[in-house]
Amino acid sequence: MIYMKVLFSTLIFFSLLTNAQADFVSTYADKARADYNKSTLAATDLLDAVKIFLKNTDEENLTKLKAVWTEARKSYSVTEIYRFYGGPIDSEEGPEGLINAWPLDEAYIDYVKGSPNSGIINNSVLYPKITKDLLIQLNEQNGETNISTGWHAIEFLLWGQDFNIEGPGNRPFGDFISGVGLNADRRREYLLAASELLVEHLTSVTESWDPANEHSFYHKFLSQTESEALSQAFTSLLSMSNDELAIERIFVAYDTQFQEDEHSCFSDTTLNDLYYNFVGIKELWKSVASSSSAQNINSELNLSIDNDLSALEEKLLGFKLPFDQAIFDVSERERILYIVDNLQSLGEKFESAALQMGANL
Repeated sequence: MIYMKVLFSTLIFFSLLTNAQADFVSTYADKARADYNKSTLAATDLLDAVKIFLKNTDEENLTKLKAVWTEARKSYSVTEIYRFYGGPIDSEEGPEGLINAWPLDEAYIDYVKGSPNSGIINNSVLYPKITKDLLIQLNEQNGETNISTGWHAIEFLLWGQDFNIEGPGNRPFGDFISGVGLNADRRREYLLAASELLVEHLTSVTESWDPANEHSFYHKFLSQTESEALSQAFTSLLSMSNDELAIERIFVAYDTQFQEDEHSCFSDTTLNDLYYNFVGIKELWKSVASSSSAQNINSELNLSIDNDLSALEEKLLGFKLPFDQAIFDVSERERILYIVDNLQSLGEKFESAALQMGANL
């Protein structure tokens, strides 16, 4: 009888452990699917707003369209935590470069100050018809800043170059009215094609996480052990916090003090990008820290990570100036450097946590 009780207790323990493992893997997959679905729906709202603007092209509808772009961008920024391990977004065949590539050479797309005839839009000889296939073909052709698709191509079309110290770019809505703006019809075609592509590419990623498709990446992810899934999660946490966010998206602009090194430089919404990238980090860590393997993390390390996340969130929400002005302001530069240093410190702590939890990096 004692033997049977011990056996029964052991079976319950391993059953609970297995369920906990399955919970982390499935929680991750379900969260990725939900986040990408939210971003796709937001991009669809953006496309709808583009169609309204093109049907009734005026200042009011351009202002509304910019607001929809800004909100949609937030939901995408959260999803960037699912990068860096060759998942559906950034595998060799993944569309990440067509969705979010930057920095962007504006003259590759449209006119710029001092060059009124530059860009794909103004070259009807070489590019007689603007199509989605053409924009895909031209993206990053002959140079990584030759960006023709994605969030930032649309951003530039909506705001134009930013020469305004007090705010973002101010492209006139007349650029999209035939007979007012040079090649306005082609600019309209470009905006619609780029917006349709954004929805299509995000839809393809969302479908990769579809549980209804037994051949989707969703089921491939679910087939992993908790340790394998944690290895991918920590790869994302380390890459985003320690490199992509701290260095590429923050320190480079801080160091060069060059406006176009910031992420969303035309709309002056870079602070949104940074904060919602951070939200992705915070939410993924919360999921990792709730996994069964988290019991192996030193409690002091766990508390330290949570404290760092709280402090970083406070700093990211505390900017008094847009990012393109903050890089010149003494007190704001101190805030920026604090964020960079602490994101990199956080990355080191994520690495320690990964080792304690048995994740391979």
